[in-house]
Amino acid sequence: MTRRLVTVVSSADHVTVDFGVVTERLTGAEASGAALEPAPEEAAELRPVPRQSKLFALRQRAQVRAPGGFPPRTIDRVLLDRSYFALQAKFATRVAHIEGLAFGEACRLHTAFYALARDNDAGVAPERNDFDPCHADWLAFLEAIETGADPIDYVHSAYLAGDAQGETDSPCFTFTYWPEDELVRIHFGNDSQGTGLELRAVGDRHRELQAIFRTVARDHPEAAVVRGTSWLYHLEAYRRLFPPPFVASPQSIGYPHQFAALWAQFIDRYGVVKPALATPFVSAIETATTTAELDAAFPLDVLATTSEVGVFYDYFGVSP
Repeated sequence: MTRRLVTVVSSADHVTVDFGVVTERLTGAEASGAALEPAPEEAAELRPVPRQSKLFALRQRAQVRAPGGFPPRTIDRVLLDRSYFALQAKFATRVAHIEGLAFGEACRLHTAFYALARDNDAGVAPERNDFDPCHADWLAFLEAIETGADPIDYVHSAYLAGDAQGETDSPCFTFTYWPEDELVRIHFGNDSQGTGLELRAVGDRHRELQAIFRTVARDHPEAAVVRGTSWLYHLEAYRRLFPPPFVASPQSIGYPHQFAALWAQFIDRYGVVKPALATPFVSAIETATTTAELDAAFPLDVLATTSEVGVFYDYFGVSP
């Protein structure tokens, strides 16, 4: 039987990088306890979120005009602050120095900026992640920074014109379907109150996942495998949302610099970078002399886990 993938790509509690700004951070109590009553009604079946391919017109607040062909797809539900992109730019600067790369090339290989040129994310099959250096929109980015544009403003502006225009009141768990790969990606985004992973919200998250897999069983019966990829699998508050066999033994996939699955660990529920995480990270990369030392500066690596889709059907009472 041909095996298909249902890929879970998660990114909660999100970021931005102005280190002078002190923002509210997700505490241990917020991550694991209290305050949200599960909704009593049955969750409606969740439809796939349409994949974006073009940006909307730039908002007036955008400081640098980016070309209209940028998507980008990054983190659901949370409006990302400029600091999210600034932190990655700082990392790229250090990588460029250590590896002898041009800054633009360091951005392509070691930040999530390439999402500007194409809707790349951790849910895309690896063979589709070519990060083409000759993509027209990527070349436009390189030309802009070579002629004096601030790379952080450029990327942030493109984001404000694209993903930032999306809905932020969707369920915490959503999914997209990639027909060319016969692949389903599940996304997690915390709510604006930061309650998405609280203990009393577990019932809500279970209803969302149940609705998703009912839709998968109905609309994509060829799906056979569920794969999750996120830093969030380090958290018991996240693992408890899934069938125990699915999260029994996640494996590290290291530090994939080009994906939000790695960078999202730095941001809070407002999309602002957490100073408590970013400050020691920046200090560590500034003294790093090797790529391994750069990787070691990240608080957490990215974990991946896989199970048969039947594990989810059984756990959530879904008939395939």
